[in-house]
Amino acid sequence: MQTMLRILGGESLTLTDEVEGLFDVHPVWADEQTFAEAHRALEEFLPPGPTIQERMAAHNLATEIPVARAEPLLHVIIAELRRRTQARFPLPDGESFELRIVKNQPWSAYNWYLGDFHSRIDVNTDLPRHITGLVDLMAHEGYPGHHTEHSLKEARLARERGYTEFRVTPLYGPSCVVSEGIAMRAATVVLADEEWVAWHADELLPRAGLGHLDAAHEHAIIKAAEALGAVYGNAAMLLHEHSASPDEVLAYLRRYGLMREEEARQSLRFLTPRLDAAYVFNYDYGAKLLDALFAVRGGPGRGSPACWPSL
Repeated sequence: MQTMLRILGGESLTLTDEVEGLFDVHPVWADEQTFAEAHRALEEFLPPGPTIQERMAAHNLATEIPVARAEPLLHVIIAELRRRTQARFPLPDGESFELRIVKNQPWSAYNWYLGDFHSRIDVNTDLPRHITGLVDLMAHEGYPGHHTEHSLKEARLARERGYTEFRVTPLYGPSCVVSEGIAMRAATVVLADEEWVAWHADELLPRAGLGHLDAAHEHAIIKAAEALGAVYGNAAMLLHEHSASPDEVLAYLRRYGLMREEEARQSLRFLTPRLDAAYVFNYDYGAKLLDALFAVRGGPGRGSPACWPSL
């Protein structure tokens, strides 16, 4: 709160100071060798082409799905994820969320928790959706991600224990790190890797008219690309700490994030507002918190890069 008041008061802070003051994490520059290693891992799985960027673009084109076909699939995915979530984390009676398809937003998707165990989830369609990213998207925003977290906190903390502060969800605070960590690893808690592959092979890819794709192969690409999520934090630091031009940041996103021009521009749009640039660190750092927890207690740890940046 003190940091936000300083920002609202017009004080000029570095991006690092904002991230530390708002979210209680210390942002560091991700070693680009990590991205290079991810690129080398992807070489084995991507279609042939002159550059790794063009090969990734060709792959992404092959997994694109039009909105008219994606929307009914989302409801199929939501039903199955809810069933799996309910089996593991009993949900409050009457909980639900509304799904809306929107355009002209800087983010990929957004969960608006409305209270009384209800949410509205907006899915942005400025860029094409990919069949291999829909499960992680709905897990992140809905079951067992943001909607589930907020509903259970309202039920167990606000209503049962009287902690009324949990009726309010701070948009900029340390709890966001935990919340995004939960959302980034949500799918892995209810869906093992082999279950993801089987579900896509048996139902989701055929329903999307993409039954010719090899689900295990697609899953391997997702695994190989996990480390590229940290590209967003570097791009934010380039823009706001190193005074890089927008064109330089676009080139960085395309080179290391393997993004097409339109994807890089959408990412830059998200990163340009200073507070959004500070927020982007919550995804990677939150996911690492959950990974550390799983490493100690035993549990899943598959990444979710298809959701970036998602709130």
